Amino acid sequence: MFNKEEKVFFVETEELFKSEKGQRVLEYLRRVLHVEDTLEPEEKLNRDLEAAGNPERVPIDPIAFAKRQGARAAYFKIEALIRQGRRMREEDPNE
Repeated sequence: MFNKEEKVFFVETEELFKSEKGQRVLEYLRRVLHVEDTLEPEEKLNRDLEAAGNPERVPIDPIAFAKRQGARAAYFKIEALIRQGRRMREEDPNE
């Protein structure tokens, strides 16, 4: 399914991110990319405006939304690479 070069890449990626430094990088990315947020910034602002009694609403910026989703997708891709490397290591511990 994967050639030797791809297998090495997956395993090395998993090794890199399971280290203490790699974990710090993942945590930083999780935080700055707002990976776990369920509301967009405009939605949060609208909630604050509503709570303050202000009828004004800010629309979600589609370009900013797409950029945020793309950045989050990059984070999830890294996580998928780590999982694939872990699976490959478990399948063939001699790698």
